[in-house]
This record gives sequence, structure tokens and C-alpha cells, in this order.
Amino acid sequence: MSFSQTHAGISVTGEKLQIVELTYNNNGILVENIDEEFFEEYLDFFVKGTKFNSLLQKAFDDLIIRKPLKNNVVSFSLPYDVFKHVELPFDISLIKTDLLKQFKWEFSILYPNTISKEYLLQYVEIDDDETAKKETALVIAAMKKQIKTIHKFCVRNNLNLKYIDYAHFAVNNLIGTANVMNGKTKNVSLYIGNGYLSFALLKQNSPILFFVKKIVNAADIIPQLNKIIEKINQIDLSLTSIDNFYIAGDNISDELVEQLNSSLDVNFNKLNPFDKFSVNQSLANSKFLTKGYNSFAAAAGISLRLL
Repeated sequence: MSFSQTHAGISVTGEKLQIVELTYNNNGILVENIDEEFFEEYLDFFVKGTKFNSLLQKAFDDLIIRKPLKNNVVSFSLPYDVFKHVELPFDISLIKTDLLKQFKWEFSILYPNTISKEYLLQYVEIDDDETAKKETALVIAAMKKQIKTIHKFCVRNNLNLKYIDYAHFAVNNLIGTANVMNGKTKNVSLYIGNGYLSFALLKQNSPILFFVKKIVNAADIIPQLNKIIEKINQIDLSLTSIDNFYIAGDNISDELVEQLNSSLDVNFNKLNPFDKFSVNQSLANSKFLTKGYNSFAAAAGISLRLL
């Protein structure tokens, strides 16, 4: 029986909107579309009024005029601006609903100036003998207002919204898919966003260590990573045991990668979200296949969520 399903991943940052559309069929995964459109001005996720909607709509319209979506099924990746996270211990005897209640209460204590009912919480269990002495969970909170705004945008454009996720987690999904193919189990994932870096140590594609650090510019990246590596060393986890070091995000130059590798004595590689998939012949000459491809990792990763 033949099978085919198309899903578009849409990445939203303060600077631009990116789309990666993938088709899943019996022959594997086919890249149907890769494109981006810069906003007319910086997109502030917390601006009041209609400016956010108008900027998002204008960029989306420009993209689909160039190439309409093959399907209306979409998912979004968003920057860390609209999320908060914390690692919390938990009682393994609790069921999921009770765990969420506990995490919501602890979240309100840790962020006393934040109204917890304005956030949606989800969590991932961290259960690894190498890093944890007890059961802990990575708790992620997303602002309901921004989620509702994206949902309304989809309704307005007749789009079927499937998922919304943090950009770095979408990237990790891409890494997980690639490493299922080559059998690698432990990887470092580094995502550089606007004003922050996000670091994850993944085992079987689940985070066992996760950090988000503020940065002003590229000069802050190495000092912040050195602090993270110090914490890794404190739990007696050797960097030599890690299979791969991936880096993704905007403005990831070869010079930056070389500097990271020489300063930290590791081997970061720019993540290419398209090298494991077939590409539609209409995209054969796309500049995004050879230049700036790593900036599309979040859009490609969230598009893979249907797998």
C-alpha cells in the first residue's frame, strides 16, 4: 500500500520566518520546500496590539506567493523568549496528572512574579545514572498568550496546527532521527539564538543535561560553554564518551566553529538538516542547500515530528 503525507515546519525568530516542508512516503523523506522571509522589522513576541500578527502574516504571505504549501498541516518552533524551564526532582509513585500539579506549584514558587495559570507546562523525565542521583524532570513552560496567537494565525490561514515546540528541542528531534540511522547514542547539541545559547547533552535523544545561557554577542559563547563544561566535569562525565557535537542556529560561521573546537578541544559540526533526505528536483539550485542550511534545523526538526 502506498503512503504519502506532507508536513510543513515553520520556525519563527525575531528576525525571520523559515519554512521546511517534508513529504513522508514509502521511499523515505523528500524535502519539498526550503525558504525564508525576513520581517520588515524586529518581531517582538510581547508587543501589544496587532503588530505581531501583521508582521507574521506579511512574511508568510510572501513565502506562499513564491511557493504555496502542498498541504495545510503545519507545526511551529519558537525561540526561548516564550519559554521558561527548570529541572525538578519528583516522586516516581505519582501519576502524570499529580506530577503536573506538583510541577505547577513548584513553578509558581520559583517564579513568584509569574502567574502560573498563564503558562502551559510539559516535562521530560531525566533518568540517567551518569548525571542524576535521583529522579528528576526537565519542566518546560510556554506562555499561553503566544501559543494562542499562533493558533489564531493558523485558523486565519486555514492551517492545521499539529505541534508547537522550543526551537532547540525541534533541532534535537532532527539529531535523534539522524542518529537512529547511524546508531549513535550520546550527542551534544548546541543551539545559538538571538541573545542566548542552549546546550543539551542527549542520550538516546533524551536530554540528560540542559542549560540555557544569555549572551550579548559571539564573544560570550566560549566563556559560557566553559562554565557548562566545568559542570559536566563535576559529575565525572567525560567529553570523550560523546559521539557527536552538533551546532545549529543563525550566523554559525566556519570561523566560529573552528574557534569553538580549538578553544574547547572538541569537534563541533554544523548540523545539516537536509543531508539525510532526498530533495525535490525543483530545489536542486537552492542556495539554502549549501549556504546557511544549519539555520533551518529548527524548521526541519519540527517538521519531522510526524514521524
